[in-house]
Amino acid sequence: MCKLHLHQQLTQYWSHVVNCASCSAAYKGFNVLEVFLRVVSVASIAIAAAAKQGAISAAARTAMVLMAVLFYASSRWLAHFIYRNFHYHDYDHACFSLMLV
Repeated sequence: MCKLHLHQQLTQYWSHVVNCASCSAAYKGFNVLEVFLRVVSVASIAIAAAAKQGAISAAARTAMVLMAVLFYASSRWLAHFIYRNFHYHDYDHACFSLMLV
C-alpha cells in the first residue's frame, strides 16, 4: 500500500524524480544551468563595474549589464520551472486519507 513517509508522498521529487534516471539527469542539468546563469550574471556586473572608464565603451558596458539582467531573470524563471516540474507538492488523496485514520 503506502510505504513512503507522508512528506515523501507529498513531493514528486522523492516519489519519482529520485528513482527515474531521465528525470534525475534533467534535474541535475537544469540545476547546473541555473547556477551557471547566476554566476555569469554576477560576473558580467563585476566586469562592467571594475573596468576602467575608457577600457569598455558605453555601449559594451550597457550590453553587459543588460545581459546580466537577462541571465539573472532567466535563472529565476528556471528556478521556478525546476520547482514546478520536479518538486511540485501533490498527494494521492486515497493514500493520504488512509494515514489519517
